[in-house]
Amino acid sequence: MRLPRPLAAALAVATLVATAVAGPIAPAAASSTTVSTISSTIGATNVTPMHSPQLPKIVQDSNGWRYAVTLDGSGTSYPWISRIWKSPDGVNWTLAVTLNQWVYQPPSLLLDSGNRLWVTVPCYTGGQCYPGVASASGASMERVYLVRLQFSSRLGDGSFDFGSWSDQSVRSAGAERYYGGMAIDNDRRYIYHAYSKADWSLNVSKFDTWTNTETTSLVANPGVNEAYLYPRVRPGTTSGEVWLLFNQTVLNTGSSATIHGVQLWRSTDGGASFPSGQRYMVSSSPSPDGVNNWTDAADLVVDSSNRPHVLFYKMISGVSHLYYWQGNAGSVTLPGSPTDLGTYENHAQLAVAASGERFVLGTPAAGSSSLNVLRSTTGTSWTTETFPVSGAAQVYSPNLERKETGSWVPDAGTGIRMLLSTRPTGSSDFSRLDYLVYTPT
Repeated sequence: MRLPRPLAAALAVATLVATAVAGPIAPAAASSTTVSTISSTIGATNVTPMHSPQLPKIVQDSNGWRYAVTLDGSGTSYPWISRIWKSPDGVNWTLAVTLNQWVYQPPSLLLDSGNRLWVTVPCYTGGQCYPGVASASGASMERVYLVRLQFSSRLGDGSFDFGSWSDQSVRSAGAERYYGGMAIDNDRRYIYHAYSKADWSLNVSKFDTWTNTETTSLVANPGVNEAYLYPRVRPGTTSGEVWLLFNQTVLNTGSSATIHGVQLWRSTDGGASFPSGQRYMVSSSPSPDGVNNWTDAADLVVDSSNRPHVLFYKMISGVSHLYYWQGNAGSVTLPGSPTDLGTYENHAQLAVAASGERFVLGTPAAGSSSLNVLRSTTGTSWTTETFPVSGAAQVYSPNLERKETGSWVPDAGTGIRMLLSTRPTGSSDFSRLDYLVYTPT
């Protein structure tokens, strides 16, 4: 089991400028005075952040240091390497550490209540994935295990020392973890990790960052020739409450996009179980072909009132549709009909401010050199802002910094920080990774 084919490598560096202009309307007319600050280019990467978008890839600690991860490959070569970057200001980025070429899935970055950084990454057997960290036993690429490292020591500049760690990896046979999603609870103590095993069963682990102990639970087995993949994990407002949004996929079809269902599940016992009354099919495509008809989970936010906000995508007879849907507090049932936001691509992201204002960040399905921001205070009527990115032929797949990563993140109504994949002008590859700050007014 491997990730989709990475994009070919290229190197490009550019200075970015963003200007608010009137944008495509979906679905309501828009005028904007919003200001966006696009800070910098982080570096070259061959695989866009859209690979495993459910994994947290950007955090900021209480000292103001920012950290981001990239996943790098060359053409169809497997496995990949990965890089961790750091910045004191979001403008100047330096390479902190390079992981060796045994990476299976992008690393995740989380901060706990002690302001300690956790790096978790599924790795192939056969060699050291993180430099200096012992590999699990097994032949080359025989199976996947989990490297899990805690960083607390800091360098003289205040950033984490990536050469000093506490090793909490999971190397036991049969403990493989594929296509997972991850988040930390509101107390920043428990890390929840939802993932598939080799039999495609859906599992949830609860790792206690205070005691370094973990419990794992088998929560569901999919049907014959099916898999539950790419879960978005979100903590609820009460202790032990965990929400999942994930894809129900048909296997052995020759296409990774033969997704026939998007499901929203809720647990109140720390992810140990998800009762049948707490499972809801958000979207379905009865006859997915992976080309003209399929559906896809895009994003999930649980607000301070414990209401789920769902973003999902549907390809219907070859036409793209991005939908928004708001649920009731503490309920997986989503009342009414979803709002069709228009023909946007399926890796858009969602943020909800404390005021209740919603922000959807993405790009049109046909491609664009601009980042689009859709805004709504009701969830039904939306305005659109468009921000051209200098030096870009096309931008794609924002990946937002979130509170459920333990990051010191501002309210969405104040600012939204993100990574953005960029295909530079003159290049055929998405080879540039940018760090953006969107500041609404």
